[in-house]
Amino acid sequence: MGWGMAGMAGLQMLGGYVQGQENKAEANAAADILEYNAAVERENATAERYAAESEVEKLNRQQKLAIGTQRAAVGKSGFTMAGTPLAIMADTVSQYELDRQTARCNAEIKAGRYESQANIYESSAKQQKQKASRAVGKALLGSAIGAGSVYASSGLPRRRYKEEE
Repeated sequence: MGWGMAGMAGLQMLGGYVQGQENKAEANAAADILEYNAAVERENATAERYAAESEVEKLNRQQKLAIGTQRAAVGKSGFTMAGTPLAIMADTVSQYELDRQTARCNAEIKAGRYESQANIYESSAKQQKQKASRAVGKALLGSAIGAGSVYASSGLPRRRYKEEE
């Protein structure tokens, strides 16, 4: 009868180990997914910055075209560059600069949001990896407690030690 209880305790420990391995695998898979999501978010942040630089280049080309058109109109009319035509061109330059800075600022805000989400994913992945590293030990401890309970409730005699006098 003693071997049967030992066998049951052993099976319970084996079951705990297997359950722990399954929990570990699940936690590691979740961590892998979270790390992938973090990498995607970082790529989104980079793409947002590249898009802003593309927008800035587009605005630079538009500004050059607008200034050229304004200069041609002034030259055709016979006016000099002093006074109002110069003020109009200066206003055009400042407006395009404002548009470029706005594009960069908006991109940094969006990129910051992507990076913040990436940090959240990375933190969650770290927690999942910690969970994975504790999974087997936790399951084995639980099954050891269960095996001890089975033995305690079995009614098998317990070994008693004499107190030394």
